[in-house]
Amino acid sequence: MEANIVKSNIIEGIRVGIVAFLICFVTIVFSASIINYVFLDEINTIMNGSLSDAPTPTLGTLLLMVSVMMNLSVFNSGGMLQNGGSLHIGLLIFIALPVIAFMIANRRDNKKERFNLDDMLIYSVSSVVYAAVLYLFSFIAKGLLIGIKVDFTAPLNIVMTIIIIMFIQFFIGLNYKKDFSPGIKMTRLMLRVLLGAGLIIGAIGLIYVLSRFGNIAVLIGAVIIMLPNVATYIMFTFMGASIDFGEQLYVLMDKFGIDISFATLPLIVRIGFIVIFFALVFYAIWKIQKERFIEEMILFATSFSIISLILAYTTRMNLGFVKNFLDVQFGINYIFAFVVPFTIIIFAGLLVVLLKKILIVVKS
Repeated sequence: MEANIVKSNIIEGIRVGIVAFLICFVTIVFSASIINYVFLDEINTIMNGSLSDAPTPTLGTLLLMVSVMMNLSVFNSGGMLQNGGSLHIGLLIFIALPVIAFMIANRRDNKKERFNLDDMLIYSVSSVVYAAVLYLFSFIAKGLLIGIKVDFTAPLNIVMTIIIIMFIQFFIGLNYKKDFSPGIKMTRLMLRVLLGAGLIIGAIGLIYVLSRFGNIAVLIGAVIIMLPNVATYIMFTFMGASIDFGEQLYVLMDKFGIDISFATLPLIVRIGFIVIFFALVFYAIWKIQKERFIEEMILFATSFSIISLILAYTTRMNLGFVKNFLDVQFGINYIFAFVVPFTIIIFAGLLVVLLKKILIVVKS
């Protein structure tokens, strides 16, 4: 890229990062104001019990609330909990705001038909700018909120914010008619099929399970909040994974007859899911042309596995001891999220190579 083009793209990346941050910040300040002055006491009761001291809504609590919501929208961890971990609320519904913000801020670039180094430079600069501004705000807004130490200034959060914002922009780009390489196209195909199936199965399952509790408004709200996560967990179920829950949560779910870990599915169903996943991978790799086959297969395996790892990270939950007794933490194992799909795709790719060579021999 020429120097003037690089400079132009850097300026564009700075603009996109700042505009996206301001959209998220203004929206969250409005939402946090309502929560801070209307629902703060109810949230404190849920987290700490009815006998805990009632918090007083102030400008300080508002800033802390904004800090929490801004950081949770990019899935940062912060604040020491009673179970020794950091607060991490992995609800994929949170990602909606940054996605909308970057779709608005980067409309001009998203409409381009090709995906090239210009896009990557803009994505990189805007991610760094967003992460830096968020970190600066998080450094200013830290303290104690409803018994939880709010502090999102860990250096790791800067790195993860950059990665998540890059992922968001790449995800947006995947859904535009850009000219991607075959490996990326197969990643897009797999995600659409698996997450699409997860949304359908998850919606049916959530409605069936939650309908017993009666309240239609609660049912709709719960489905909207939980469905993106459940769809992601179902995607991992196709790979043979199950959600890791703490022992207390297993006991609680058993008491209410609810199981979203998918670990208790009949063996034949779990095997069927894995067979479907392998068949999809096999079909996707078979569609890759002979030219640059190995490179595109590795790109497919790497990109899909990285996205799977990011989805595992963004859906992990750690709320600590809710009401001082129930340890709420669960999610998909990170090592599984990357290693298993990568291994399956590489194995399926080598199998495709072998079968195509056999077909060539048979035809000749």
